[in-house]
Amino acid sequence: MLFRIFLLLCSLALTGSVLAARLISLAPSITETLAALGACPWVIAAVGGEGVPQFCPKAAVLLAADGMWSTEALKRYAPDRVLIWTEGTGQSLKGRLETSGMAVASFSIENLQDIPAMTAILANFSGTRSNLPAVDRYWAQQIAKVKEAYQWVPWMPVFYEVWPAPLMTLKQHHYIADALALCHLRLLAPQTSLESPTVSLEWVLQQQPRRVVLPLGLPLQPDWRRAGVQVRQVDTAELERPSPHMLDQLEQICRTIRN
Repeated sequence: MLFRIFLLLCSLALTGSVLAARLISLAPSITETLAALGACPWVIAAVGGEGVPQFCPKAAVLLAADGMWSTEALKRYAPDRVLIWTEGTGQSLKGRLETSGMAVASFSIENLQDIPAMTAILANFSGTRSNLPAVDRYWAQQIAKVKEAYQWVPWMPVFYEVWPAPLMTLKQHHYIADALALCHLRLLAPQTSLESPTVSLEWVLQQQPRRVVLPLGLPLQPDWRRAGVQVRQVDTAELERPSPHMLDQLEQICRTIRN
């Protein structure tokens, strides 16, 4: 992922910034990053819907029909570039959009290091490179603040529940795992490349987690307390949305998990 971002940045450096006056964002993380860069005036439409924060209020709200984006509907906005996420059906969507004649940029985040790289690319696309140093500085300060607060705190093994039935968690090398590691929380995960691997309750208990992290909205299932494991239910919505602001509530999340 980092190598592909490096190549794209090199291409932008050679050709000059890609000043896209009309951007469509089909991922909340991308929209939030553009908002952080002050690029909302160039966002003409962005994904919305129930539970999706509207980071650029003046942008048209886009809704996917049955999880599918209509290329014709998007084309009517006459965008200079459509910004998408590669997870799930992202690659097939990229192909459909490009076949219809639209310029597309796709993103995926594997670890925390990918976020400043994505931010730099979006700054080029939106012509907001002058705002990039402040955004990068804020990101670095957030990381340094959490690291300093937890540098002498012992590591704690935790299990992060993604879904209760079947029981799913995050892969070991994940940007959320990187974030929690800043406050010395070690995510327990099987060795796999799957984004959200399925595990058994027995496997989790064998790993002896000190806490189970339960995102707000998930039911208390399995009954972790009966199994003798302490559960901490936290609002992880911001943490799960990779952008320059994903660490804003990290200290509070870490305190909740550890208490």
